[in-house]
Amino acid sequence: MQSDCYRNGYFNIQDIMASQERISCKFEIDVPNMGFLDSSSHDSNIKIGSKLDLPYWLVKAIYNEKFKFVNIDLPKWYKKFYHDILEADACVVDLRKMGPYYYDFGVLLLNLVETDIGLNIARTLLSCFRSRFRRIMDLYKSL
Repeated sequence: MQSDCYRNGYFNIQDIMASQERISCKFEIDVPNMGFLDSSSHDSNIKIGSKLDLPYWLVKAIYNEKFKFVNIDLPKWYKKFYHDILEADACVVDLRKMGPYYYDFGVLLLNLVETDIGLNIARTLLSCFRSRFRRIMDLYKSL
């Protein structure tokens, strides 16, 4: 049975907040009448090559492997450099700096990325959680 926080429920506040995290996107096509998404542009259209930071919920709606509207760039916390840091010792990393919904957003990202990248993110999230949970249980036993 799946945990309530991963059911992607409409009224689940954790899911709502995690889906507000931003993802850097580069547009591969011109998008008419959507220039208002880019506050630095005065054009009414989004041009090819424009880079915007969009919330996950919007990226999920426009990102499609079949039709490449945008290319996404993973947030730095989910790239290989940080995977290596977390694999070395996840207990010393301050996850609050990575965002209050680090685990939830990581699970949401699995729907957007390629399978091999998604597996790497999933393994990192799981090993990070295990090592941090193990540390908490060791501290609890020592009381």
